[in-house]
Amino acid sequence: MKGSEKKPNKWLVFTSMSAQMVVTIYLFYLLASWLDSKYHFTSERVVPLITMLGVVISIYQVIRQANKMNEE
Repeated sequence: MKGSEKKPNKWLVFTSMSAQMVVTIYLFYLLASWLDSKYHFTSERVVPLITMLGVVISIYQVIRQANKMNEE
């Protein structure tokens, strides 16, 4: 019955990728804000740096998922 498996709609996959990016970046922003409030960093660069780390990780996830879709 493997031949009857349906592949997911590519538009749906790309929509979920963008939602996943937003959630990942927002969670890293919340983590950075929490760390800043807990440890009172003197530099104002900590929150943007951790948020940018979230951006990099989310882009990596999108590239990985796109490559996976391309292989199928």
